[in-house]
Amino acid sequence: MRSRFLTVLILAFFWLGVQPPPAPAQRAAPALGWKSIGPPGGDVADIVSSPNDASRLYAVIKSDHGQLFTSADAGQRWTRLSVFSEPVYSIAVNPSDPGMMYVLGRTAVMKSADGGASWSRTELGSHRYGENGEIAIHPLNSNLVMATGFYSYNAQTSGETCVAFFKSTDAGGSWSLVPVNPVRYEGRGLGLAVNPFDVNEAYIGGYEIDPFLGVSGKIYKTVDGGSNWMDVSVPGIYYAVESIILDPGNPARVFAGTPWYVFRSTDGGQTWSQNMGQAFAHELVLDPLNANTLYAGWTHSVYRSMDGGITWSLMPAGPAGDCQSLLVSGGNVFYGSDLGVFKSGNAGATWQASQDGLNASTVQSFAVAPLWPRLIYAAIGSRIFKSTDFGETWVEPPFVLDLGTVGQIAVNVSNPDALYAVMKGCGMG
Repeated sequence: MRSRFLTVLILAFFWLGVQPPPAPAQRAAPALGWKSIGPPGGDVADIVSSPNDASRLYAVIKSDHGQLFTSADAGQRWTRLSVFSEPVYSIAVNPSDPGMMYVLGRTAVMKSADGGASWSRTELGSHRYGENGEIAIHPLNSNLVMATGFYSYNAQTSGETCVAFFKSTDAGGSWSLVPVNPVRYEGRGLGLAVNPFDVNEAYIGGYEIDPFLGVSGKIYKTVDGGSNWMDVSVPGIYYAVESIILDPGNPARVFAGTPWYVFRSTDGGQTWSQNMGQAFAHELVLDPLNANTLYAGWTHSVYRSMDGGITWSLMPAGPAGDCQSLLVSGGNVFYGSDLGVFKSGNAGATWQASQDGLNASTVQSFAVAPLWPRLIYAAIGSRIFKSTDFGETWVEPPFVLDLGTVGQIAVNVSNPDALYAVMKGCGMG
């Protein structure tokens, strides 16, 4: 079990055990007249590209009020399209009509028919949640939209949840629910993969918690459009299946990403093989131009396979943050994390930040130099940014130490170049 610690970084670290803070209340949306000045980045839950334009990207920001950004130039510059009333986790763009898109929120699905200019909202239903789930439009039938998440089957006890499959056959106008496991273990659906040649076949990846056996990673498969689900999980895995994908050219090839291994199946989930060479995966993506090339995103790192997921190697350089989305588009690889968007133009060998205009960071702490007010520091996750022009531009100074998660910062009154940081979440116990 992970416990939280508070550490003050001055010349040494002091470790003090504290209890986890309560979940923060949802903040109100910014008032009219306020402008975001940065620092750049954001808690990027999903990145997709337009089906007919590899340079047109969409990034979903997971925050108290979810946001949607778009880029028309392969991530060189981002523009905010929309702000939603709740956290959002996944986006799907209609392959036959790129102006139509769906965003999966915590309790509802938002739909746009005009490229994100305006949105309608449809509730998933009572005690139904899309939190950390995924949404997909079937390429053979644009009226068929599917999502995964979880269902709280006892409204009085939030912990009693099961993996859920949500389905709309009227282009998002209404949603039906199928509790995937009627045994009702505590669980959640995280990943969703659909067979592009069969409207009835789909996979869900997630986890369940048995009161006697503990956590187990789960993979469920349907061949009748979601009415019934088969448990095709990898035997004996005790960690969540956080990502599940299939080869669109050969849907019998299925890949499952977990925090310990990547698993692959060549027979539609009947049997599974473990990767050779360690590869951790929050997210998986297959190169659409080469079915033998896959990428696995982890924490500050990316793994790559060149032989269809059999063997994996750790790339020499990695982007920042915990990976929450991977995209291969137009020869570029995009890594969406809790710290922003990062881009590689050379198959993952090197990475650079891709977040000009992506001003959606959650700032844990903000400090102004008392004697030089144009000098500002901002703490975001494990990173600290600095501005010397009242926040117009920002740079990330080099830090020798790994700061972990920064909780609070303060500037020395007499020396504006001396910064103090309070850290959290840096211990195990």
